[in-house]
Amino acid sequence: MCRPSTFDAFLGTFRYTVIQSVRNLSAGWFIGVHVLGPLAFLLTSWTILQILGPATITQFVAQTGLNDYIPFVIVGFAFQSVVMMTVYAGVNGIREEQQFGTAEAVFVTPSNKAAWFIGKIAAGFITALISTAAILTVSLLSFSFKLNAQPDVPSAAAATFLTLVGMTAFGFALAGLTFLVKRGDRIYQVLWPTIIFLTGLAFPVEALPAWIQPVSWAFPITHGLVLTRGAALKGYNILAANQLGALASLLILTAIYLPVGYVSFFVFLNKARSRGDLYKY
Repeated sequence: MCRPSTFDAFLGTFRYTVIQSVRNLSAGWFIGVHVLGPLAFLLTSWTILQILGPATITQFVAQTGLNDYIPFVIVGFAFQSVVMMTVYAGVNGIREEQQFGTAEAVFVTPSNKAAWFIGKIAAGFITALISTAAILTVSLLSFSFKLNAQPDVPSAAAATFLTLVGMTAFGFALAGLTFLVKRGDRIYQVLWPTIIFLTGLAFPVEALPAWIQPVSWAFPITHGLVLTRGAALKGYNILAANQLGALASLLILTAIYLPVGYVSFFVFLNKARSRGDLYKY
């Protein structure tokens, strides 16, 4: 029997994951996790800003160049759904393969592991886009705000895509780590608050203490948010002079992290295989 091509491996994984996601989809769970949850955090962030008073709002305007906090945080939490799905898709996929007893077929046979991983991410991206659309729609209907300029939608889409590519590196590394730690939920519990508080999803990175800001700028998503907000809220083209710094940083970090994440995945995979831990969960 011929070994399936890379595209066939990707397509098969993508199709299977989408079908399983549709079968297991619960309206209550989707609305609670992907719509009400982000909206609750949005309202919480807005309420805290109001409690802190005019001085904080003035500082926010000075740091971001935006007159309204609501569109800033809407983009952040809508962005979160897509990025977290990208990062966590591999972790969740490995757990499912172990639970269903199919891990051996995927990780011991000569199947293309990278194609499997990308297929999982692509399928998760469909759910994430639906979630993002739901968050944006509900937010636009629930809040009144005015944008500084006409959004540059193509640039915002391009910035989002580049960010997803950059964060895929973290997805590879965390997926490999799942072979050893087993509990993907524990990885999520650490990763989610880290991304929320350090990458500018809920508030400007400049508001963080100076000593922690270099850590924030080490995440591709931080630069991706600068690009996406610039395009969506200020109408900046992704190639505009004031965006080139963030674009260059995003591309450089992606070029560094992608090979590191890819190699880490196989290092963890081989370590789990040598210890006989590949199929345990």
